[in-house]
Amino acid sequence: MAKILIIEDESALRRSIAQCLDLTGHDASEAETTADALRQCTEIEFDAVITDLNLNGQSGITVVKALRDGGFDGVIL
Repeated sequence: MAKILIIEDESALRRSIAQCLDLTGHDASEAETTADALRQCTEIEFDAVITDLNLNGQSGITVVKALRDGGFDGVIL
């Protein structure tokens, strides 16, 4: 199944999403910050990214732009 990165600063929500994805056979990874998300994307080839748009004062749109600029061509939700 798909390797999916969840970027969410609220830990309970992030864990819930990861658990749901894991239960359906996907390989879910978690990131609390944009820096952690971008680091993980350099180490792991994800099929998709699910991101919050408001991450502790940082914009999720900034993450989307950085991922695309870095060559990520997977699905971003």
